[in-house]
Amino acid sequence: MKFNKYIVATVLSSLGFVKANYFEGIQRDEFFEKIELNMPTIRINLSDEAYNNFKLTFQCLYDTHPSYESFNEDCYKAPWVNYNEIMNSLVQNGVIDNTKLTFEQQNQLTNPELNYDDFSSIISVASSLSLPTIFSQRQSYVFIPSYEEKKASIDFILNGEITTKEKVKFSVGGKYTQVFEKPQFNIQIKNGDLFGKKNLRLRSEVIDPSFLRSKIGCDLTDILDLPSVEASYTKVLINNDDMGLYLVRDTFKSDWIETNFGEVNTTSLYECDAEYGSSFYFNCINEDSKEADAQYTNFIQSLETAQSEEELSQFFDVDLYIKWQAYKYLTGSWDHVTTQHNQYLYNNKGKWINLLYDFDSDFGAYKTPNPAQTFSEFSNEMELPLYQLLGLNENNQKLIDAIKEIVMTAFNPVKLFPRIDELMDYLQPYILEDRTPENDSVSRPGHLLRPAYKIENGFTMQDYLNNAGFHNYYLRKYYTSVDYDLDEIYGVKRWIIEKFRFVCTQYQIDCSFASEYLEGGNFQLPSTESTDVILEEHQKGCKQSGFPCCLDLNGGIISVDGAGEWNIEGSIWCLYDRPVGGQQQQQQQDNSIDNNNMMPSMAVSSAIAECWAQEQGFPCCREATEVLYSENGNNWSMENGEWCGIINSPQGLSNPGVPPVRIPDDIPMPNHGYNRHRDTNN
Repeated sequence: MKFNKYIVATVLSSLGFVKANYFEGIQRDEFFEKIELNMPTIRINLSDEAYNNFKLTFQCLYDTHPSYESFNEDCYKAPWVNYNEIMNSLVQNGVIDNTKLTFEQQNQLTNPELNYDDFSSIISVASSLSLPTIFSQRQSYVFIPSYEEKKASIDFILNGEITTKEKVKFSVGGKYTQVFEKPQFNIQIKNGDLFGKKNLRLRSEVIDPSFLRSKIGCDLTDILDLPSVEASYTKVLINNDDMGLYLVRDTFKSDWIETNFGEVNTTSLYECDAEYGSSFYFNCINEDSKEADAQYTNFIQSLETAQSEEELSQFFDVDLYIKWQAYKYLTGSWDHVTTQHNQYLYNNKGKWINLLYDFDSDFGAYKTPNPAQTFSEFSNEMELPLYQLLGLNENNQKLIDAIKEIVMTAFNPVKLFPRIDELMDYLQPYILEDRTPENDSVSRPGHLLRPAYKIENGFTMQDYLNNAGFHNYYLRKYYTSVDYDLDEIYGVKRWIIEKFRFVCTQYQIDCSFASEYLEGGNFQLPSTESTDVILEEHQKGCKQSGFPCCLDLNGGIISVDGAGEWNIEGSIWCLYDRPVGGQQQQQQQDNSIDNNNMMPSMAVSSAIAECWAQEQGFPCCREATEVLYSENGNNWSMENGEWCGIINSPQGLSNPGVPPVRIPDDIPMPNHGYNRHRDTNN
């Protein structure tokens, strides 16, 4: 069992005063030990048919997008197409004019074995919609499934030796990241394992210009004895096509539990996400059954009734939870909120522990990072009941001790700067190859044509060198000709040194071991004026939003933001090409969307103008009325594990008579509202 059995390195070595292996004294998994600073290649082997379907999936996602709706007969003949189901829907919707069909064609309408030739013949003479329109994602007639192949194999190539594994499930992974050109992949080995690993994740790290954040985050959890996944790098091939450089990491599955805790075939591992519930504690389902089972339900009930830290500690690892909060604070992690995602729970012999992963947005990446904040100023979880019960604030000695421990042993420039330099030197030739050509991202290894333009697709070699160091990046993402959301991505080294300096002073930590990096020391931090980089993302589409205009001008309104009024047609968000309020609503609507994407969501009524929370990037409450937090005269509550503003109108935005509409998780959403700006120069 690896967790809690790491060999503690000497203080001298941990502070970097001697040149040593970064992981000296740390027990690592065999797979990651083998490939540390030793680049492997993972080749995914697919049959010709399976590989053609892989390429066809992405081509059809592009050609059937409402922005293009290109004629592509291969998409209309794809293996996921069911002509009988499509025809039944077309007939029910009155799209087919039976009077224009021959007797034989009329019989084909209900033929369970309807083929493409007969289908297209009927469409050509009797349909009010063309083939490109029928197959468009704007309609709901055809659904393109996420790609997976259950009969793949892999070759693992390292130092000239090839290890082959048959019976492999290969699939496209990720949620939000599926909108980018370079896809994510999942590998599941059904028969045996690869140096102890049965499940691997291949991540393109496209949103991180430094390509380092996930790796450094995973490395830190190793050093700090925090239970998490490990990570390294690999080149990836699909058959003989070069897909470029990837981060490779393991994942929380039963084999991970067996390796780290010794339990075989566990049934006590739980995946957590805000979509799985509305608890103010955790929202999780069993990894095997995909349900919130009795064991988990009892755990939540115990959390809700616990009256003290001592009582909580009987069944929940409080010390580990507090240490994770200290880690989140130091790395600027905003994407690991307790009630949300990127974490698991595990019941370890009666004591529950939380497991965090996915660190690509840490170290000051995205949103509005600020290293000069106290713990209470930084955290958006201060009103959560776990924080309240444990008293997690500047007066909590366990929290302060955890911050000090992490700073002294791992989160400091003495320890991290040489590690970053080591990784940069190692990765540089692979990054150069991966990000060439510089001005044509879709021609880079592994990049596939995607409908939406994303500025992150085009990060360059220079961006890698800059952002791994001290250059802060500002991404202006325009959603009208003048309005834009602003994402800031701190330079990794800049975040580390600015955060280090702040906490050393704020929490009175003796940081003399790194005196050269403190204020007044020999190390000169470059000015932001000389290192700030501004990149702009301009969209096409309706009102330059990057999304198509809605065709049905009498359709509903799901949400309103600075770009205008939004709806969904088929499986695609669309924007009405008219001023906000241009259509009088006949019925108040109550719709719900995934708040993880920070999309303001509200029922459309006269109360829209009163939704003050929208200006801060949050929705207004639909039903919640309990005041959990008050600031500047405004009251906040929570719904589905997310903050929402309680509007002053006594009716609020709720409408109990109208059932909420759940927006599917696989529909990419407009992402406006969390940090809005207007370009006054345009």
